[in-house]
Amino acid sequence: PTVLRAGPHRFFFFSNEGLEPPHIHVQHGAKLAKYWLDPVRLASRTAFKPHEIRTIEKLVHENRALSTKRGARTSVARGLPARAKAVRATREQLVVD
Repeated sequence: PTVLRAGPHRFFFFSNEGLEPPHIHVQHGAKLAKYWLDPVRLASRTAFKPHEIRTIEKLVHENRALSTKRGARTSVARGLPARAKAVRATREQLVVD
């Protein structure tokens, strides 16, 4: 599911990638990037220019915080709840229900 849209960038994850370390995918048109989240670092990219990658990495850093339905704050790097029903984003955080 998509967890954040920031300008032209869509941040998303695949729910069936449980064996890989926590990460996020970013797409803008045909351009793709993947960032590991603990620590934040570029895993792969396709067609993004270096200045775009720097901008995206800054957005990844700024949006790592999650808030669960119970109000406890956690890190994206710890992963999403195993059975998240919904994920939505605000300007300040990603929310997992």
